[in-house]
Order: sequence, then C-alpha cells, then structure tokens
Amino acid sequence: MPRTRSRSQTTSLQGRYGPVDSSGNFTSSTLVTVPFLALDEMTDVVTPRYRRRSAKGEVVVNAMSHIQTSYWYEPVNHYWATYSGGAGLHGGEGQVWSLPRQPMDPRLFGGLLTSQKYLDTVKTCEGVAITKAYAEAGKADAQSLVSIGELGETLSFLMSPLRKVSSLSKRVNTLMDILENDRKVYDARRRKYDQLPEHLRLRRDPPKLVKRQWKIGKVQVSDVASLWLAYRYGLMPLVYDVQDHWKAFQNLAEKPPERQTARGKWKELFVEDDPDLVEGDAAMGSSWRTTRSTQYEVTSRAGVLYEPKVEVDIPQRFGLELHRLPSALWEWTPLSFVADWLLNMGNFIDAMSAHLRTKAVLGAWVTTTVTYLHQSRFRFTPTYGGAIGVGSYTQTCRFKSRRPVTLADIRLEYRLDMNVKRVADAFALGYQFLTKLVKRK
Repeated sequence: MPRTRSRSQTTSLQGRYGPVDSSGNFTSSTLVTVPFLALDEMTDVVTPRYRRRSAKGEVVVNAMSHIQTSYWYEPVNHYWATYSGGAGLHGGEGQVWSLPRQPMDPRLFGGLLTSQKYLDTVKTCEGVAITKAYAEAGKADAQSLVSIGELGETLSFLMSPLRKVSSLSKRVNTLMDILENDRKVYDARRRKYDQLPEHLRLRRDPPKLVKRQWKIGKVQVSDVASLWLAYRYGLMPLVYDVQDHWKAFQNLAEKPPERQTARGKWKELFVEDDPDLVEGDAAMGSSWRTTRSTQYEVTSRAGVLYEPKVEVDIPQRFGLELHRLPSALWEWTPLSFVADWLLNMGNFIDAMSAHLRTKAVLGAWVTTTVTYLHQSRFRFTPTYGGAIGVGSYTQTCRFKSRRPVTLADIRLEYRLDMNVKRVADAFALGYQFLTKLVKRK
C-alpha cells in the first residue's frame, strides 16, 4: 500500500508592470503574483504485518522516494519604450508576469528529472552499482586460480627492467666510491693549507673540492615506463596475492557470520545546457533572452544481503571452484585490466555466479540520490530606449529513491573508471606499444 507524506510549502513572488515616466517611476501599475512550490515529499510502501514478518527473519525491501527542492529568484527591474524616439515608456519590477500563474512543480520545471541524458545516467549508475554488489557477494578471500594463470605475465612485467636496474646500481656504487675518494683528498689538502703560516696562505689559493659531471646511464622514457609497469603489474600484484592468501589461511578456522551485506557504488557528474530561449518582439520595443544550465550529480549505492555458506572449504576460500573459471579466463586475457577501465566485464562475470558462492540471497536493493543545480539567467534588452535588465532563477533539488532489485538487474555497462595511477598506466602502455611498433618497421 503506497503512502505519501508531504511537508511542501507554497510561497509567492510578486511583481508589477505598467506605464512609467522618463525617470522610470510608475504612473500606474498592475500587480502580478506567481506561486512557487517548495517540495518536501516522501512516498513509500506500507508492508502488512511488517514487524511480525521481520521477527521471523524475513527481509523486506520497500520502494521509497523523497524529493526536496528550494529556489532563489533575482528579479529583473527595467523599463522600455514601445515606440521609436523613446515614446510610450513601460516598466516592470520582478519580471514575474512572464512566469506561469499556477504553482510551479519543480518535478516538471524544464523537464529536469525527465531528460533523456538524465535517465540514461541513472540507468548506468544503477546498473554498475548493482553489478558490483552482486560481484562482491560471497567473494573468496584469495583468487588462487587467477593468480596461477597470471603468474607468467606478472613475472614478465618484473623481469623486463631487472637487467637495467642491476647495471644502474653498479654504476651508482662506482660513483659513490669516486666521490668519497675526492672528499678524502680535499680534506687532506685543506688540513695542510690550514697549517701553513699566514703569509703563505695569503699567497696561495685554498684547495677546492672537485666538481664532477656524471651521467648514470641513459635513462629513457621507455625505461621509466617499464619500471612503472613492473611496479604496478609485477611487484604489487605479488604483494597483494601474498596478503590475500595469508588472510585466507587465517580465516580457515573462523565461522562466517549468519548474514553479510555486499555493496557497490557508482557516481557520475554531468552538465546539461539548454538552447537559449528568446521571447518577446523587438519590433514591439523589447526582447528577452534566457540562458539555462543544469549541473547533475547522480550517485547509486546497491546492497545484497546474503547468507554465506556454513561449511567453507579450501577450494571456496581460495577461489578454486569450477564456477570461478569464466572469471579466471577473463583475467588471463592479455590487457583485460585495460578493458575493465571502460567496461565492467569483470564484475559482470562475477555477478552471474553470485548464487553459487552464497547459501541464499535474502534481498537486494539500489538507492539512487540525485542532486542538481539549475540556473536560468534572464537578460532584457530594449529596442527603442530604456534600461537593460538582468536577473536569474536558481533551483536546487535532492531526489532520493530506493527500489528492490534481483540478479536480472545486473548490467554490462560502459563507464570510465580512471584515476591518476591508471592514467599513468595508460601513458606507459601506449608508449611501449608505439616503441614496439616502430622497432618492427
């Protein structure tokens, strides 16, 4: 049974317009009132016998939505001539007469929560978050099957720069020995100089420490790229594998909790600019130009409540079960980690086997929070004379919704999952690819 609770309030803006004199003062005017609706409305679903059903262990996920809006209005004060030569002056305060005469529902204003780009973004965020949550449900402590398959590639990343590193370390040690010898020679000469009589010291220049120009090998961009990739995809994966397997060994004797929650999250930002809206008739003395822009932030959080398997054996704890093979095959694919930057393929494959990794999935949900800031800027331009007027209308909104989901809601979505380290990875991989391409030619 749906239920709605509202704390919305309606406020009004007032403006007036009419003939004015040459100083811009009204000779007579008409008062116009426009109501605005500040929303605070929540809708949810009432579950019959909820307490009794919850006490028996049943998990109930209810749909819910909550919207809150607020607005600011900067009025436009202006006047204009309706005829050439400055005759027939009219003026306005507030510029509200061009707005609707009924309460402006922010859910309908400008289609801010119904535009196609907004709907597509919500779909992507929810799909990525739901898929991530299902992929984390019942996940093994260590991915031994993946580690075995990737061992060769991991070692190749590590071995490529080792020869250059060894040669570089030898040259550094030689340089340090030479610098130390220069320091000893300088100290001995300085002691002898300081022991000379003063009249001899005045005639001679004091000894100076030898300054040497050294090059420690020819460090090229390819060397830097190779070292970075060896660190990111050679050394660190080995460190993480050791940590995960040690954790799995420690948890072998532990009994998992009766219920666990796996979570996923995704957020996107975008700006939507509408075409300028031109109103009025310049031939009649004035025209309006409205510039509209909306900044959106869409955040989706998904959760999967499940019962873990009671008897956790070694294959499950270490990710050696048969259903892990599709995920391992994807991880073994060369440069699959690059594809995961653009497509949630890894999580999608893991999500499909969520019911095999858990005893039971008790419930799943996704909560999406949308905040936007909309600005409409007005500019009034007189044709035959008068005063230019500018103003703005600003509206903020926070819309939160929750709905139950199932495994059928997982999605293979395109999204850009990048950070500073991955940008560096992309440059290093691109440079190495181009270098190999040039050498082949």
